[in-house]
Amino acid sequence: MCMIQSMSAQQVIEKFKALPPAERAQMIKFVMEQEGSSNAEARQKIDLGWEQARSGQLRTPEEAQDNLAARKGVWESRRPQ
Repeated sequence: MCMIQSMSAQQVIEKFKALPPAERAQMIKFVMEQEGSSNAEARQKIDLGWEQARSGQLRTPEEAQDNLAARKGVWESRRPQ
């Protein structure tokens, strides 16, 4: 079972500095991979939006608001508690 506890940024930095070099390298690799996949996903969504706009598939303000609310619900359900 994984226990998640709140830590300040300073505490995270201190724990990171205390790791052996090999573990620090692993952590850096993991963070970079996560950032890369998040950026790729964001770029994909932006490209899809541009394609929809170019093809005339524009949303009303209400449709955009409904879409954002649905995406926010999905995002909140994935967030650690």
